[in-house]
Amino acid sequence: MKNRIVKTSIVVFFLSAFLFPQGNYTKNKDCPPLFTRIRTIVSEIKIVNIDVEDSANYDSQPRFIEDLETVAKKIIYPEIEKRAGVDGRVVLHINIDSLGQVIKGNILKGIGGDGIEESTLDKIKKEKFHPAMKNNKKIASQLTVTIIFSLNYQVDKPELDLDEIKCELHGGYIYDIRTIIFRKDGTAYFNHDRGYEPPQKFIGVIKSDLYIKLNDFIISQCFLDYESDYISNIPSDSPKTIITIKSGNLEKSITSQGKSYEPIGFWAIKTVILQAKESVKWEEVKE
Repeated sequence: MKNRIVKTSIVVFFLSAFLFPQGNYTKNKDCPPLFTRIRTIVSEIKIVNIDVEDSANYDSQPRFIEDLETVAKKIIYPEIEKRAGVDGRVVLHINIDSLGQVIKGNILKGIGGDGIEESTLDKIKKEKFHPAMKNNKKIASQLTVTIIFSLNYQVDKPELDLDEIKCELHGGYIYDIRTIIFRKDGTAYFNHDRGYEPPQKFIGVIKSDLYIKLNDFIISQCFLDYESDYISNIPSDSPKTIITIKSGNLEKSITSQGKSYEPIGFWAIKTVILQAKESVKWEEVKE
């Protein structure tokens, strides 16, 4: 009976460590949007041209019942196409009967989207037209409709651009420290100090776009919003990670000890920094 109680206590303690980790990591679960570098995609759909075949034979040209702007608003610009950067001109050919209904349509020119031309044609086929007129009679007609799908990218710059990102990885021994530093100017530094021998020093270059991605990712993980410098109360001789960011006079450090106690955002930042380290071509500095 006593053994069963002990086992149950161990299980409860183990679960509580993961379900109820120590400390409040951040004030807010959601990051302020002003901290992130957002690429806003502004899209526009315009019907720019209607070309009636044999227009000279009609006393009155066929035309949409609704104005072109209203018709264009009914056409859908799929989000997947926007993100893929698909834009350009779609040209449709349609046949209109004497009642002003579209009885046939086909695509003359597309933009390479995944079904965007077909969905556009379906929308146009549902529209009503004033039919062409000749000798006071409504007659059938054919026309081509040109529709432009355009994209405009707007980038909202983050409020904070980091000058330096530093990650210190402390092993289980007092003398086992790996320090990674990325600077805004593109320089990268890696230092491995084992204590019992001279530290190894390396220098490299981090690409600007990779540094920007690191900057944005760290900010997007609410790094500045962490309440405490110490994330957990694990004994000081256990492995720990210290991440420090600098921007002008602003400096913020976060320390985490014990992998199981790292909050998701902190763990993700450390992982991304280590991935960035692997992309650098390091050269050892000989002294």
